This record gives sequence, structure tokens and C-alpha cells, in this order.
Amino acid sequence: MLTDRRTTLLWAAFLLAAMGGLFVSVGRHAPELAPITTFAPIGHFDARVFDAASGIRIGVLDAIARFLNIAGAGLVTFPLRAAVGAWLAIKRRWSALIVWLGTWLVAEAALTSAKVFFHRGRPPLPLVDAGGYSFPSGHATAVAATAVALVIVFTTSGHRRRRWGIIAAAYVSLMALSRVYLDVHWLSDTIAGVLLGAGLALAVAALVVSIAEAGEEGDELAFGKPAD
Repeated sequence: MLTDRRTTLLWAAFLLAAMGGLFVSVGRHAPELAPITTFAPIGHFDARVFDAASGIRIGVLDAIARFLNIAGAGLVTFPLRAAVGAWLAIKRRWSALIVWLGTWLVAEAALTSAKVFFHRGRPPLPLVDAGGYSFPSGHATAVAATAVALVIVFTTSGHRRRRWGIIAAAYVSLMALSRVYLDVHWLSDTIAGVLLGAGLALAVAALVVSIAEAGEEGDELAFGKPAD
């Protein structure tokens, strides 16, 4: 994964296709009917996971989940994205900057549109404040898109990229599970968010590299080539 443009594009297509399948399976229903889904087994599983998570309340898990709630909020992710964008601009890493900003803008637009369209209700009695609709998870989408984009723009193919890719995947998974633990999202919300964020980050990167290579202006983002 992320070793060449075509492989990256295939992974992006796979993740976004899985996301599309989940979107269709969840479907559009009145908010008060949540977690009912068009493909009923998903909604039933969401309800069972919610019941199981609600029965787990451990001090250290509460602290971790509440910390992640802050770490994945716009108060943290927006300044981080802006700072990384500014650094890439200062370094004149233009393709990396386009990938970074493009991922941010596309993910936010897709997330906002999906939330409004599906208008899915949240689980009852959340442990932290959460506004808006539930599907897909904003925290999961933002963190997945940001983590994958960070790996793409700051690492090259090889052991280093794989190592950071594993770390990013672990952090994204922990963030997704924390949203379910805090009773602010159904499990399918977080899975959809991860697929959306990661898929769009890979798609944007593959597209930008394709355009750069076609124009013979490929730079440090060309997959498989080390940065200067």
C-alpha cells in the first residue's frame, strides 16, 4: 500500500466502495428511529454493541476516551491542519500541500453532506456533548483523513512508511472505538467515517501524483521515490 500510484488508487477505490456499500446498507431514516438501518442486521449489531459498551465503565478508559474526544475535535484538528499546510507552503512542497489541503476540503465537504442527507440520530445519554447528526462520525472521518494524509506527505515508501502507517491505523481505530465507548456514535458511524476519511486521502494523493507525473513535474510525493 502506498508504494505506487496505481496500488494507492486501487486501495482508495476499495475503501470508498466499502463506504458506499455501508452508506446504502444504513440508509436514510428518521433520526428518532436510530439505530434502524435499511439492511437490518447492521442496525441490530449497532444496538448490541451499544448495549455492551454501555456496560463497560472503567476509569482509565473514560479518561482515554475523553482525551480522544478533545484530540479529534475541530479545536485541535483545524489548527493542526493549518500548521501543516503552512509548513508545506514554506518548504515549497506544492504537491504535498495540494494533497494535504485537498484531503481536508474534500473530506469536510463529503462529511457535511453525508450527515445532512442521512440525518441519523445519535445514541441516547452520551457521556460527552455531541451536536449534529451521527452518521458518519466526524471524529473518525477527520482523524482517518488527517492520519493517512500525514503518512503520505511526510514519509516515503519502505519500512518507515509502513511503520507510521501501522501507528496511524492503530490511532484511527482507537479513536473510532472511543466514539462508541462514549455513546456518541453507533459502531457503523465510526466505520463509515474511517472508510470515508482514509479512502478520500488515498484518492486525492493518487490523483495529485498522477497529474504531476503526467505534467512531468513529479516531486517528493511520487510513490516509491525518496524525498530530497
